[in-house]
Amino acid sequence: MDDIAQLNAKLDVQIDLAVLDRLQEVAHDLHLLSDNQSATPGRPSYDLPPNIIETFLLWGHTTAKIAHLFGMCERTVRRRMTQYGIRFEDLLTPLEDNDLDATVRNILQRHPNCGYKMMIGHLNA
Repeated sequence: MDDIAQLNAKLDVQIDLAVLDRLQEVAHDLHLLSDNQSATPGRPSYDLPPNIIETFLLWGHTTAKIAHLFGMCERTVRRRMTQYGIRFEDLLTPLEDNDLDATVRNILQRHPNCGYKMMIGHLNA
């Protein structure tokens, strides 16, 4: 906190006392926050929110692709999925075999030359 007062003394510009008081409060809060967090060895952990993981999985990205996009290891993405309880199978729409067969037949009737990739696209739509 003395650093802010010393900085103000060195500056040629007068700073409002209310601003200085607020800066000192923020510096104090940051100091308390840094004292409460224990330092852990190794790299800092990556914060990858669960909704981001779910969204990219639903868009058809693999965990390797998600890891590459965010500049992290694939294992980190899988660990976050485990941490948040995300399972790819849970994100899929449950569909009985008979319903799936009927849907595929319907798509094939409308698009008789439909191949594998086009079928996947129709099923995902």
